[in-house]
Amino acid sequence: MANGAGFHLLVFGVLCGVYAFKYGCVDVGVQAILKAVPIWYLAFALARGVTERHCGRSCPKAESLGFYATQGLLLSSIGDLFLEQMAIAERLGVPEDLLFVLGLGAFLIAHLLYVVASTAHTEPSDKSHTATVSLLGTYCAAFVSMLWPNLDKPLRLPVAVYAVVLASMVYFATLRHTSHDQPAKKKTAMLGVVGAYVFVSSDSLLAFDMFVSPVPNAKLGVMATYYVAQALIFCSAFGALV
Repeated sequence: MANGAGFHLLVFGVLCGVYAFKYGCVDVGVQAILKAVPIWYLAFALARGVTERHCGRSCPKAESLGFYATQGLLLSSIGDLFLEQMAIAERLGVPEDLLFVLGLGAFLIAHLLYVVASTAHTEPSDKSHTATVSLLGTYCAAFVSMLWPNLDKPLRLPVAVYAVVLASMVYFATLRHTSHDQPAKKKTAMLGVVGAYVFVSSDSLLAFDMFVSPVPNAKLGVMATYYVAQALIFCSAFGALV
């Protein structure tokens, strides 16, 4: 991939492999750090790309996309740190639900930042997105309805809001893609669309496993799709800078 993105993905893959290799073999605190390190690396690489682009041929829209996507990656890593601590909530003397809500909140802000990032790189367009809105609305309503009876009352509203924001991230990524006519821009924007949908699949699997019914090898599936989603979002933002 152009301008070093391929190298960054290679390093990212190695760091993901280290996390997978050490999973369950180290203290939960160390494990949480190892989980976040690959995301921190992507954030660093993207921030550096934004800086280099700003010092060279300036492109405000691409730089804004990269800036907000970087913040989204960082907030995601904070969400990771909170969620990983749920396994030792009793030892920490912190309610497990509180750690879950804090993690959910960090990811919610991350998705809002991804929405802002997509919007910053979207051209004016009068194209209709009725099908996308209908698809996302139906899925969101169906999935929240499935989770609802299994959620403690204090968690219902946060989860419902999160689902809406997650669906919004997909919508605005799609909006960005369809607004561009240049093949290169459409290609990089499509990576963001795919990444957003993969993120939905990751969070859906996590929620189903936590609140509805245990899924075999759910942790592996959640982490694989999560890292793939973040890598695609990174590539979409990084590609806009070249």
